Amino acid sequence: DDQVFDVKQSPGGLMDLEFLVQYLVLRRAPAFPAVATWSDNVRQLQAMTEVGVLSASEGEGLREAYLAIRSQLHATVLAGQPGQVAPVLLQDHAAFVRRCWKQILS
Repeated sequence: DDQVFDVKQSPGGLMDLEFLVQYLVLRRAPAFPAVATWSDNVRQLQAMTEVGVLSASEGEGLREAYLAIRSQLHATVLAGQPGQVAPVLLQDHAAFVRRCWKQILS
C-alpha cells in the first residue's frame, strides 16, 4: 500500500536496516574485530565508519535513518497505534537505506 509505510517491514524500514548492519558486522568482523565490539546498531555503525567499512556519509546516513525510524516506531507504539505511518515521514531515510542495501548487497 503506497499510502502506508510499515516502519518495520516496508523496504528501507527497520528490518532492512538492522539486517544490513548485522550482515556487515558478520562479513567484516574477521578483518575488523572492532565492528563486533558493541551489540547496538548505532555503535556498530560508528565502528564500521571508524575502520573504513563504511564511508563517513554512509555511516552517518544509516545512523540518522536508524534513529529516525526507531523514534517513529516508538512514537507509534506509545500512541497505541500499529507501526505504520505516512510514507512522507520516512521517505528520505528509507530511500537511503534502500540505496545502501543495493550498493552493499549487490
